[in-house]
Amino acid sequence: MSRPTGRPPKPHHLKVIEGNPGGRRLTPLPKAPPLKPRMPADLSDGAKRVWRWLVPKLDDVGILTPVDALYLEMLCDVVARARSARGYADAGTLTAGRKGEPVRNPAAIELRQWLDLVDRFGSRFGLNPADRVRLAVGDPHATTLDLDRLLEDPGA
Repeated sequence: MSRPTGRPPKPHHLKVIEGNPGGRRLTPLPKAPPLKPRMPADLSDGAKRVWRWLVPKLDDVGILTPVDALYLEMLCDVVARARSARGYADAGTLTAGRKGEPVRNPAAIELRQWLDLVDRFGSRFGLNPADRVRLAVGDPHATTLDLDRLLEDPGA
């Protein structure tokens, strides 16, 4: 999945507040009614636990709509996989290679990849203060959905 490069676009409401200094025509954004998406039945047990913990919090912020279900499903899945990978990476970032030499722990590498995906999908739902400002979901400090809390498994 490729990510656009450069600065993210300025949110529509900020352009309106700042007076649209560029003078370009502002197209109104479509607004979907806030509505909690349904949990997909085929989620893994770990992803279901993430869904049950995360969706009520995102719903309280008021940014969920039914069209968010696919990204939300992917976010819950990668968080569950990151939790699993974290268990294997607890041995440390280095491990013994074939000849006894220190090499990077493959589980730590995999964990890093899952955490990058958690960050990518989580940013779409405002899971850190900078993202919440960009998404304009109110006070960026009002709800704390930090990565450490997200990765804790409440069902374990």
